[in-house]
Amino acid sequence: MFDYLIVGAGFAGSVMAERLAADGGKKVLLIDKRPHIGGNAYDYYDDAGILVHKYGPHIFHTKCREGFDDLSRFTEWGPDQH
Repeated sequence: MFDYLIVGAGFAGSVMAERLAADGGKKVLLIDKRPHIGGNAYDYYDDAGILVHKYGPHIFHTKCREGFDDLSRFTEWGPDQH
């Protein structure tokens, strides 16, 4: 039995599921039509060990240190130049 069902495992759904489970102690079922979480920001390593951005590159900008630190629990950041 779950406390919450969240449909959509993109940024919003994934963050909500994590917060409800980690901070709220709730049991959450997160579903998506795709076979992965992360929505359009999904990455994977191919057979040659190359990081592939399946849905195109993604760039994250923020001035919010708290948000950056929070997301850094789940990812490593790479350099960005325009």
